[in-house]
Amino acid sequence: MALSFSWSIAVVDTAPPSSSSTSSSSSASVGRDLALDAEGELVVLEGDLVLLTGAEAFASDLKSRLQTFAAEYFLDTTIGVPWLASDGQFPAILGGKPRLTRNAELLRAQILDTPGAVELIAFNVTNQGRELRVSFRVRIDTDQVIAGALLATAGGN
Repeated sequence: MALSFSWSIAVVDTAPPSSSSTSSSSSASVGRDLALDAEGELVVLEGDLVLLTGAEAFASDLKSRLQTFAAEYFLDTTIGVPWLASDGQFPAILGGKPRLTRNAELLRAQILDTPGAVELIAFNVTNQGRELRVSFRVRIDTDQVIAGALLATAGGN
């Protein structure tokens, strides 16, 4: 079974300070990330890898985190989402009976565990059969807001 992702992710504005929020437990801040093109390949300019910083680095890190399958990254098996197969603890998100509350919690946790995430301002998930839609707005520690939308679709091979 194949999985495809369609993305929209961008910096939208600067958030006003908030006293009550759904905060990340991570104390790390937005750092640097390698730039990837639309196909997920490293971007190289004049022989050098391109580095992203700030909100662009956060957006890239978050996109990679949400596209990683559960336990796929051997250096940190807590990163990733059980999209198509059980990770031993949770059943697959797509391809089985929709479990909207559990799926939302798994995705919310991945967003908030991304280094630099401070507050999840808006979050919506809809799950229908082999299709899951996620939209969110997250404030990061640079006080910028990242808006994202993800459509994950599982198809047969």
